[in-house]
Amino acid sequence: MIRQVSNPARILIVDDHDPNIEFLEGLLREGGYTRYRSLSDSREAQSVCPEFRPDLIILDLMMPHLDGFAVLEGLRPWLAEQAYLPVLVLTADVDPESKRRALAAGAKDFLTKPLDATEVLLRIGNQLEIRSLYLELRRRADERIGEQALLLDRANDAILVRDMRDRITYWNEGAERLYGWTRAEAQGRDATELLSCRPRATLEQAQRLVRETGKWSGELYHKTRDGKDIIVASRWSLLRDEGGRPKAKLILNTDITEKKSLEAQLYQSQKMEAFGQLAGGVAHDFNNLLATIIGFSEMILGNMVSAESHPELIREIAKAGERAASLTRQL
Repeated sequence: MIRQVSNPARILIVDDHDPNIEFLEGLLREGGYTRYRSLSDSREAQSVCPEFRPDLIILDLMMPHLDGFAVLEGLRPWLAEQAYLPVLVLTADVDPESKRRALAAGAKDFLTKPLDATEVLLRIGNQLEIRSLYLELRRRADERIGEQALLLDRANDAILVRDMRDRITYWNEGAERLYGWTRAEAQGRDATELLSCRPRATLEQAQRLVRETGKWSGELYHKTRDGKDIIVASRWSLLRDEGGRPKAKLILNTDITEKKSLEAQLYQSQKMEAFGQLAGGVAHDFNNLLATIIGFSEMILGNMVSAESHPELIREIAKAGERAASLTRQL
């Protein structure tokens, strides 16, 4: 007989045959299991399980009222919510069809009657060990997910996940800070509608490319909760399920509104500087031409000996040149 140190696992026995129940209870006590409960009426299993919260269920297949298959079917929704809850099925003969039905309904292993005490305790121990390992892995995974979620919340970028119908399924604290909507308010909302995404052509291109290539990046215009228009650098990645089918889009949005404003100011400054350089170049060349006009006009006037030469006209040339020079200085 295998003896074990006191084990805190909770075990539920469902069997209509009292001698079987007595035999199993004796085995459990011998194996160190003290937290067990037995049901001789299988109809009670569905109500007892959520209250007793067993770590393992020993279930007879052949019972009146509800057989083991019916009990498993009734427990299916509850079992689906549990983290690997083993069900050991008791049966006199495990034919292939019964085994298939039991496994499909949620059974994890079989105990064949007449029961062997050593085998029963070994199978119970093995299944509880598997459950314990599964729960530990689940705990570690949850811790890691929690750590990653904390890092995502500390990120400055808005990070969100949208399903394939663009409903928001994840919304980090960075998104709350950027857009003003809380996580609870954004959850389940249509992202395109909530953020007033535009331009439409860019959005349609993003949707198409992320489906075809798995990623897209570009700039989008969004609107915050208080109606402020912002520009974001948006990076999209396609998420797939275990079968490789598209299931969601992971999106990182960085607010570049101020950056774009500074770029626009810089562009305007550079444009004005270019105009200034152009004006300076034109003025320089024009002044050279005017210097020639004025210089020759003065030479002609200084050497003029004939009144018929109409000095008045030449003086007008000089005046016009001087006015032009004044104009280019203004330019």
